[in-house]
Amino acid sequence: MLQKGVLFLLLTVFAASLAPAFAKDLTETEVIAVAKDALTGKAIAFEDAVVVYDKDNQKWIGWGEVVAKTPSDPNYGNLPQGVLSGKKYHTVYFDFDETKRDDVWVFVDADTGDVLSVYEEK
Repeated sequence: MLQKGVLFLLLTVFAASLAPAFAKDLTETEVIAVAKDALTGKAIAFEDAVVVYDKDNQKWIGWGEVVAKTPSDPNYGNLPQGVLSGKKYHTVYFDFDETKRDDVWVFVDADTGDVLSVYEEK
């Protein structure tokens, strides 16, 4: 009987290890914190920006269509069709005053919490 219990425990641990190590439901606050950390790592001061959690990525979808149709954009063919293609992600938009700097978008993987990409409007 003890052996069956140990075997069950080992199988349970193994099955749990197959799930992504960091997979969890991220809160809006956690996603924004990850996005801010990404900008800090790029030496982008976000304090002057209005930070927008783009629920359901609707704001990005509209802008992403513009990127996808603008061959001169540095991310043409890279974001909507590339890095983000087929991914579940959260979008955080940093809306800077036009006199400060260009706006920034940060894309956070919904499963792992990793930053997929940082897009700076030019």
